[in-house]
Amino acid sequence: MKRLVLRSLLIAGLLLGVQASARADELGTPTGPVVLTIAGNIGTANRGAFDPLHDRFLKYHEKSFAKAAEFDVAMLEALGMKKISFGYKDWPAPEEMEGPLLRDVLAAVGADGKWIMAVALDGYGVGFTDKDLGAQDYGLVLKRNGRYLKLREYGPALIAFDPDHDLLLYT
Repeated sequence: MKRLVLRSLLIAGLLLGVQASARADELGTPTGPVVLTIAGNIGTANRGAFDPLHDRFLKYHEKSFAKAAEFDVAMLEALGMKKISFGYKDWPAPEEMEGPLLRDVLAAVGADGKWIMAVALDGYGVGFTDKDLGAQDYGLVLKRNGRYLKLREYGPALIAFDPDHDLLLYT
């Protein structure tokens, strides 16, 4: 079983450019709580520019944008859920994780470019290049063992990836 690293990252994913194969004509509007915001070099947006009053998390981390795409859980699930099973040697048993592939999320917003940076609520961030994303399937995990992730479980969304690839990690 291949070892994966899980990171609670995509509360606010700041897209600084990543190649994606398809663009959505229309993204729709979240009806539930927003769990992911993507901004940067995107072709499809469902909200306007950064608002320092309402985007306090991003303001705190000194991020801003001209337009963005917001997702709730239902919108992410509609992109197609994939399952992976894995565990660490000190876990009692492997666990099942489920969510869309990161490349499908990026395709939904028409991402274009060479770089993405994902930032979590605690300020932890990870950077990906288009080469990284082409080398493996990154999962945007929403569920663990059939249950939605909670904040105390690194939720509401996290990225699962193989740690053997070189990534630019930020703390």
